[in-house]
Amino acid sequence: MYPTLARLCDLPRDPEHEGQSLHSVLKNPKQDGNRSVFLPHDHPGSYAIINGDWRYIYYQDGAEELYDLSADFHEWNNLADNAEYAGIKKQLKAQAPATFAPAGTSRNRLQMVTEGKSFHWAPKGK
Repeated sequence: MYPTLARLCDLPRDPEHEGQSLHSVLKNPKQDGNRSVFLPHDHPGSYAIINGDWRYIYYQDGAEELYDLSADFHEWNNLADNAEYAGIKKQLKAQAPATFAPAGTSRNRLQMVTEGKSFHWAPKGK
């Protein structure tokens, strides 16, 4: 998101902030083509890759889902185990990060501590 906001505000590129600017897509949506979107899931290692034609979902336990959105908009027919679509699944899966950041502490294990007009999170019971 940073590259897009930086471009919209005419700020210089910052190599510390990864990503790709969507400025040209916002300016002319028909020019862009079929861009894939990566969606991380709450469980580390689980994610979805979505574009205009396909939705691929990978779960940390190895389960997969693949949907042809042009033929199955409501995602009723999971094609992940169909050998005919192995190439598409491989192509989408290749767009996911090779490694994921470690999971943070669950909010269920944290409590908000208020100090004056500010707050911070601390492990429960401390």
